[in-house]
Amino acid sequence: MKCFFHLRRIGGCKMEKPTKKFNGNLDIEGNDIILKTDKGNITLISYPPQTAISLEAMKLDAVNAFSEYIGNPVTISGMKQDDQIYDAKIIRSYKSHEPEKYGKEYWNNRIQKAHIRFKARRLPGYNKQFEVDVRQMITINDSIIYEDLKKHSLLVRDLEICDEDIYRIYHHSRVKRINPYRYEYDEKIFGCEFFMYPYELRTLHKGDCDDWGIELASYLITAGIPEWRIRCVVGNTFGGGGHLTVYVLDDQLSNWYHLNSTTAWPSVIKKGYGKLSDFPKANDSNDKIGIKDVWFSFNNLYAWHAFETHTSEENMHRVPWMNSFLIRPILG
Repeated sequence: MKCFFHLRRIGGCKMEKPTKKFNGNLDIEGNDIILKTDKGNITLISYPPQTAISLEAMKLDAVNAFSEYIGNPVTISGMKQDDQIYDAKIIRSYKSHEPEKYGKEYWNNRIQKAHIRFKARRLPGYNKQFEVDVRQMITINDSIIYEDLKKHSLLVRDLEICDEDIYRIYHHSRVKRINPYRYEYDEKIFGCEFFMYPYELRTLHKGDCDDWGIELASYLITAGIPEWRIRCVVGNTFGGGGHLTVYVLDDQLSNWYHLNSTTAWPSVIKKGYGKLSDFPKANDSNDKIGIKDVWFSFNNLYAWHAFETHTSEENMHRVPWMNSFLIRPILG
Protein backbone atom coordinates (compact mmCIF):
# COMPACT_ATOMS: atom_id res chain seq x y z
CA MET A 1 0.00 0.00 0.00
CA LYS A 2 1.61 3.28 -1.07
CA CYS A 3 0.77 6.84 -0.13
CA PHE A 4 2.29 9.82 -1.95
CA PHE A 5 1.94 13.51 -1.21
CA HIS A 6 2.37 16.74 -3.15
CA LEU A 7 5.57 18.44 -2.00
CA ARG A 8 5.74 22.22 -1.59
CA ARG A 9 9.43 23.02 -1.86
CA ILE A 10 11.40 26.16 -2.37
CA GLY A 11 12.93 25.77 -5.83
CA GLY A 12 16.47 24.49 -6.13
CA CYS A 13 16.73 22.99 -2.64
CA LYS A 14 18.11 19.49 -2.24
CA MET A 15 18.11 17.05 0.64
CA GLU A 16 21.41 16.74 2.42
CA LYS A 17 20.96 13.13 3.59
CA PRO A 18 19.78 10.05 1.70
CA THR A 19 16.24 8.71 2.08
CA LYS A 20 15.99 5.65 4.33
CA LYS A 21 13.33 3.22 5.53
CA PHE A 22 12.00 3.05 9.08
CA ASN A 23 9.72 0.40 10.58
CA GLY A 24 7.40 0.89 13.52
CA ASN A 25 3.87 1.56 14.75
CA LEU A 26 2.03 4.82 14.18
CA ASP A 27 0.59 6.78 17.10
CA ILE A 28 -0.66 10.30 17.64
CA GLU A 29 0.57 12.48 20.48
CA GLY A 30 -0.92 15.93 20.76
CA ASN A 31 -0.71 17.41 17.28
CA ASP A 32 2.08 15.13 16.12
CA ILE A 33 2.17 11.83 14.26
CA ILE A 34 4.75 9.60 15.94
CA LEU A 35 6.49 6.55 14.48
CA LYS A 36 7.32 4.32 17.46
CA THR A 37 10.32 2.11 16.68
CA ASP A 38 12.46 -0.20 18.78
CA LYS A 39 15.10 2.55 18.81
CA GLY A 40 12.82 5.36 19.95
CA ASN A 41 10.05 7.62 18.73
CA ILE A 42 10.22 9.86 15.65
CA THR A 43 7.93 12.68 14.53
CA LEU A 44 6.72 12.38 10.93
CA ILE A 45 6.55 15.32 8.53
CA SER A 46 5.22 14.86 5.01
CA TYR A 47 7.41 17.54 3.43
CA PRO A 48 11.17 18.11 3.19
CA PRO A 49 12.66 20.81 5.40
CA GLN A 50 13.05 23.18 2.44
CA THR A 51 9.45 24.33 2.27
CA ALA A 52 7.43 27.52 2.28
CA ILE A 53 5.13 26.46 5.12
CA SER A 54 5.73 26.40 8.86
CA LEU A 55 6.87 23.39 10.86
CA GLU A 56 3.54 23.26 12.68
CA ALA A 57 1.65 23.32 9.37
CA MET A 58 3.82 20.49 8.10
CA LYS A 59 3.02 18.44 11.22
CA LEU A 60 -0.68 19.15 10.84
CA ASP A 61 -0.56 17.98 7.22
CA ALA A 62 1.16 14.78 8.39
CA VAL A 63 -1.62 14.17 10.94
CA ASN A 64 -4.23 14.50 8.20
CA ALA A 65 -2.28 12.32 5.75
CA PHE A 66 -1.43 9.50 8.16
CA SER A 67 -4.48 9.45 10.44
CA GLU A 68 -6.02 6.36 8.82
CA TYR A 69 -2.88 4.37 9.64
CA ILE A 70 -2.87 5.13 13.39
CA GLY A 71 -2.31 1.97 15.44
CA ASN A 72 -0.90 0.00 12.52
CA PRO A 73 2.64 -1.18 11.81
CA VAL A 74 4.09 0.65 8.81
CA THR A 75 7.25 1.09 6.80
CA ILE A 76 8.09 4.76 6.23
CA SER A 77 10.56 6.20 3.74
CA GLY A 78 12.05 9.61 4.39
CA MET A 79 15.05 11.65 5.49
CA LYS A 80 15.84 11.51 9.20
CA GLN A 81 17.09 14.64 10.90
CA ASP A 82 17.42 14.63 14.67
CA ASP A 83 14.15 13.20 16.05
CA GLN A 84 12.07 13.81 12.94
CA ILE A 85 11.56 12.22 9.53
CA TYR A 86 11.06 14.76 6.74
CA ASP A 87 9.35 14.00 3.43
CA ALA A 88 7.80 10.93 5.08
CA LYS A 89 5.87 8.53 2.87
CA ILE A 90 4.13 5.29 3.82
CA ILE A 91 5.38 2.56 1.52
CA ARG A 92 3.85 -0.38 3.41
CA SER A 93 1.07 -0.72 5.96
CA TYR A 94 -0.62 -3.67 7.65
CA LYS A 95 -3.82 -3.89 9.57
CA SER A 96 -3.08 -4.07 13.25
CA HIS A 97 -3.72 -7.83 13.54
CA GLU A 98 -1.75 -8.91 10.50
CA PRO A 99 1.86 -8.79 11.76
CA GLU A 100 0.92 -10.96 14.73
CA LYS A 101 -1.04 -13.33 12.53
CA TYR A 102 1.07 -13.38 9.39
CA GLY A 103 4.55 -12.22 10.35
CA LYS A 104 7.75 -14.12 11.00
CA GLU A 105 6.75 -15.36 14.45
CA TYR A 106 3.40 -16.61 13.19
CA TRP A 107 4.79 -18.61 10.29
CA ASN A 108 7.72 -19.99 12.28
CA ASN A 109 5.44 -21.24 15.06
CA ARG A 110 2.14 -22.05 13.36
CA ILE A 111 3.08 -25.72 12.93
CA GLN A 112 4.75 -27.90 15.54
CA LYS A 113 8.53 -27.96 15.09
CA ALA A 114 10.39 -31.25 14.85
CA HIS A 115 13.80 -32.84 14.57
CA ILE A 116 13.79 -34.53 11.17
CA ARG A 117 16.70 -36.60 9.96
CA PHE A 118 17.39 -38.33 6.66
CA LYS A 119 18.89 -41.73 7.47
CA ALA A 120 20.10 -42.92 4.08
CA ARG A 121 23.44 -41.22 3.50
CA ARG A 122 26.58 -43.35 3.10
CA LEU A 123 30.28 -42.58 2.93
CA PRO A 124 32.17 -44.01 -0.07
CA GLY A 125 33.28 -47.55 0.61
CA TYR A 126 31.04 -47.98 3.65
CA ASN A 127 27.67 -49.74 3.81
CA LYS A 128 26.60 -48.20 7.10
CA GLN A 129 24.02 -45.43 6.75
CA PHE A 130 24.19 -42.28 8.82
CA GLU A 131 21.72 -39.54 9.67
CA VAL A 132 21.64 -35.93 8.43
CA ASP A 133 19.35 -33.22 9.78
CA VAL A 134 17.27 -32.12 6.77
CA ARG A 135 17.92 -28.46 7.59
CA GLN A 136 21.59 -29.04 6.80
CA MET A 137 20.74 -30.07 3.25
CA ILE A 138 19.86 -26.47 2.37
CA THR A 139 23.21 -24.82 1.73
CA ILE A 140 23.41 -21.05 2.17
CA ASN A 141 27.19 -20.63 2.48
CA ASP A 142 28.10 -21.99 -0.94
CA SER A 143 30.33 -19.40 -2.61
CA ILE A 144 29.64 -20.87 -6.05
CA ILE A 145 25.89 -20.30 -5.63
CA TYR A 146 26.55 -16.80 -4.29
CA GLU A 147 28.84 -15.87 -7.18
CA ASP A 148 26.35 -17.27 -9.67
CA LEU A 149 23.59 -15.11 -8.17
CA LYS A 150 25.85 -12.07 -8.07
CA LYS A 151 26.99 -12.54 -11.67
CA HIS A 152 23.37 -12.50 -12.86
CA SER A 153 22.31 -9.58 -10.59
CA LEU A 154 19.98 -11.79 -8.53
CA LEU A 155 21.00 -10.73 -5.02
CA VAL A 156 18.01 -9.24 -3.19
CA ARG A 157 18.23 -5.54 -2.35
CA ASP A 158 14.93 -5.00 -0.51
CA LEU A 159 14.04 -7.76 1.96
CA GLU A 160 10.42 -6.63 2.13
CA ILE A 161 9.71 -6.54 -1.61
CA CYS A 162 10.85 -9.89 -2.97
CA ASP A 163 8.12 -11.26 -5.26
CA GLU A 164 9.87 -10.23 -8.46
CA ASP A 165 13.23 -11.46 -7.13
CA ILE A 166 11.71 -14.86 -6.31
CA TYR A 167 10.35 -15.20 -9.84
CA ARG A 168 13.69 -14.25 -11.41
CA ILE A 169 15.63 -16.67 -9.20
CA TYR A 170 13.24 -19.50 -10.02
CA HIS A 171 13.71 -18.76 -13.73
CA HIS A 172 17.48 -18.79 -13.27
CA SER A 173 17.34 -22.14 -11.44
CA ARG A 174 15.74 -23.71 -14.50
CA VAL A 175 18.02 -22.29 -17.22
CA LYS A 176 21.41 -21.62 -15.62
CA ARG A 177 24.57 -22.89 -17.32
CA ILE A 178 26.44 -23.65 -14.12
CA ASN A 179 24.03 -26.50 -13.34
CA PRO A 180 21.46 -26.94 -16.13
CA TYR A 181 18.16 -28.48 -15.09
CA ARG A 182 17.86 -32.16 -15.93
CA TYR A 183 15.45 -34.54 -14.20
CA GLU A 184 16.36 -38.10 -13.41
CA TYR A 185 15.20 -40.46 -10.67
CA ASP A 186 17.55 -41.09 -7.76
CA GLU A 187 16.87 -44.79 -8.13
CA LYS A 188 18.44 -44.69 -11.59
CA ILE A 189 21.45 -42.68 -10.41
CA PHE A 190 22.09 -44.30 -7.02
CA GLY A 191 19.82 -47.32 -6.88
CA CYS A 192 17.86 -45.81 -3.98
CA GLU A 193 16.19 -42.61 -2.80
CA PHE A 194 19.00 -40.18 -2.04
CA PHE A 195 18.82 -36.50 -1.02
CA MET A 196 21.70 -34.61 -2.61
CA TYR A 197 23.40 -31.46 -1.41
CA PRO A 198 23.49 -28.64 -4.00
CA TYR A 199 27.19 -29.23 -4.67
CA GLU A 200 26.49 -32.90 -5.44
CA LEU A 201 23.67 -32.02 -7.81
CA ARG A 202 25.94 -29.43 -9.41
CA THR A 203 28.50 -32.17 -10.06
CA LEU A 204 26.07 -34.70 -11.56
CA HIS A 205 23.81 -32.22 -13.43
CA LYS A 206 20.84 -34.50 -12.80
CA GLY A 207 18.51 -35.39 -9.97
CA ASP A 208 14.88 -35.66 -8.92
CA CYS A 209 12.38 -33.57 -6.95
CA ASP A 210 14.19 -33.49 -3.61
CA ASP A 211 17.55 -32.58 -5.16
CA TRP A 212 16.18 -29.74 -7.28
CA GLY A 213 13.94 -28.51 -4.46
CA ILE A 214 16.82 -28.33 -2.00
CA GLU A 215 18.95 -26.49 -4.55
CA LEU A 216 16.15 -24.01 -5.32
CA ALA A 217 15.67 -23.27 -1.61
CA SER A 218 19.44 -22.79 -1.29
CA TYR A 219 19.45 -20.29 -4.15
CA LEU A 220 16.48 -18.32 -2.79
CA ILE A 221 17.85 -17.99 0.74
CA THR A 222 21.42 -17.31 -0.41
CA ALA A 223 20.06 -14.51 -2.61
CA GLY A 224 18.57 -12.85 0.44
CA ILE A 225 14.95 -13.99 0.54
CA PRO A 226 14.12 -14.31 4.28
CA GLU A 227 14.38 -17.98 5.19
CA TRP A 228 11.02 -17.97 6.99
CA ARG A 229 9.38 -17.25 3.63
CA ILE A 230 10.88 -20.42 2.09
CA ARG A 231 9.74 -24.02 2.67
CA CYS A 232 10.76 -27.35 1.22
CA VAL A 233 7.53 -29.30 1.61
CA VAL A 234 7.28 -33.09 1.51
CA GLY A 235 3.99 -34.91 1.13
CA ASN A 236 1.38 -36.59 -1.01
CA THR A 237 0.31 -34.59 -4.07
CA PHE A 238 -3.19 -33.88 -5.34
CA GLY A 239 -2.31 -36.09 -8.29
CA GLY A 240 -1.06 -38.88 -6.02
CA GLY A 241 2.45 -39.94 -5.05
CA GLY A 242 5.12 -38.55 -2.75
CA HIS A 243 6.90 -35.34 -3.71
CA LEU A 244 9.31 -32.71 -2.38
CA THR A 245 8.78 -29.22 -3.71
CA VAL A 246 9.14 -25.56 -2.73
CA TYR A 247 6.59 -23.06 -1.44
CA VAL A 248 7.33 -19.35 -1.00
CA LEU A 249 5.48 -16.67 0.97
CA ASP A 250 4.56 -13.52 -0.96
CA ASP A 251 5.25 -9.92 0.02
CA GLN A 252 1.80 -9.66 1.63
CA LEU A 253 2.93 -12.42 4.04
CA SER A 254 -0.38 -14.24 3.67
CA ASN A 255 -0.17 -16.40 0.53
CA TRP A 256 2.14 -19.36 -0.12
CA TYR A 257 2.84 -20.02 -3.80
CA HIS A 258 4.07 -23.29 -5.27
CA LEU A 259 7.30 -23.20 -7.29
CA ASN A 260 7.44 -26.81 -8.36
CA SER A 261 10.89 -28.32 -7.94
CA THR A 262 10.66 -30.38 -11.13
CA THR A 263 9.07 -28.08 -13.70
CA ALA A 264 11.21 -27.15 -16.71
CA TRP A 265 11.08 -23.49 -17.74
CA PRO A 266 9.26 -24.06 -21.09
CA SER A 267 6.41 -25.58 -19.08
CA VAL A 268 6.33 -22.54 -16.79
CA ILE A 269 5.91 -20.27 -19.82
CA LYS A 270 3.33 -22.58 -21.38
CA LYS A 271 1.22 -22.36 -18.22
CA GLY A 272 1.32 -18.55 -18.41
CA TYR A 273 3.18 -17.98 -15.15
CA GLY A 274 4.64 -14.51 -15.73
CA LYS A 275 4.90 -13.42 -12.09
CA LEU A 276 4.81 -14.99 -8.66
CA SER A 277 1.08 -14.44 -8.13
CA ASP A 278 0.34 -16.49 -11.28
CA PHE A 279 1.66 -19.67 -9.64
CA PRO A 280 -0.70 -22.03 -7.76
CA LYS A 281 -1.37 -21.24 -4.14
CA ALA A 282 -1.03 -23.76 -1.35
CA ASN A 283 -3.97 -26.20 -1.13
CA ASP A 284 -5.04 -25.57 -4.72
CA SER A 285 -6.64 -28.88 -5.74
CA ASN A 286 -6.16 -27.99 -9.41
CA ASP A 287 -2.40 -28.09 -8.85
CA LYS A 288 -1.86 -31.81 -9.37
CA ILE A 289 1.81 -31.62 -8.36
CA GLY A 290 1.01 -29.47 -5.34
CA ILE A 291 1.09 -30.96 -1.84
CA LYS A 292 -2.27 -32.21 -0.54
CA ASP A 293 -1.15 -34.10 2.58
CA VAL A 294 1.93 -32.53 4.17
CA TRP A 295 4.25 -35.00 5.88
CA PHE A 296 6.89 -32.51 6.90
CA SER A 297 8.55 -29.29 5.77
CA PHE A 298 11.81 -27.49 6.43
CA ASN A 299 14.12 -24.61 5.65
CA ASN A 300 17.67 -24.04 6.83
CA LEU A 301 16.62 -23.03 10.37
CA TYR A 302 13.57 -25.10 11.28
CA ALA A 303 11.74 -28.30 10.40
CA TRP A 304 8.03 -28.85 11.00
CA HIS A 305 5.95 -31.94 11.69
CA ALA A 306 2.55 -31.62 10.03
CA PHE A 307 0.41 -34.75 10.33
CA GLU A 308 -2.89 -32.93 10.60
CA THR A 309 -4.91 -36.08 9.90
CA HIS A 310 -4.52 -39.83 10.36
CA THR A 311 -4.84 -40.17 6.59
CA SER A 312 -1.74 -38.07 5.92
CA GLU A 313 0.29 -40.15 8.37
CA GLU A 314 -0.96 -43.40 6.86
CA ASN A 315 -0.14 -42.16 3.36
CA MET A 316 3.40 -41.32 4.46
CA HIS A 317 4.02 -44.83 5.76
CA ARG A 318 2.86 -46.29 2.45
CA VAL A 319 5.76 -44.62 0.63
CA PRO A 320 8.88 -46.82 0.93
CA TRP A 321 11.44 -44.01 0.77
CA MET A 322 9.80 -42.25 3.72
CA ASN A 323 11.20 -45.02 5.91
CA SER A 324 14.52 -43.21 5.46
CA PHE A 325 13.29 -40.34 7.67
CA LEU A 326 13.23 -40.08 11.43
CA ILE A 327 10.67 -37.50 12.62
CA ARG A 328 10.60 -36.49 16.28
CA PRO A 329 8.24 -33.64 17.18
CA ILE A 330 9.60 -31.07 19.63
CA LEU A 331 7.19 -31.10 22.56
CA GLY A 332 6.69 -28.27 25.01
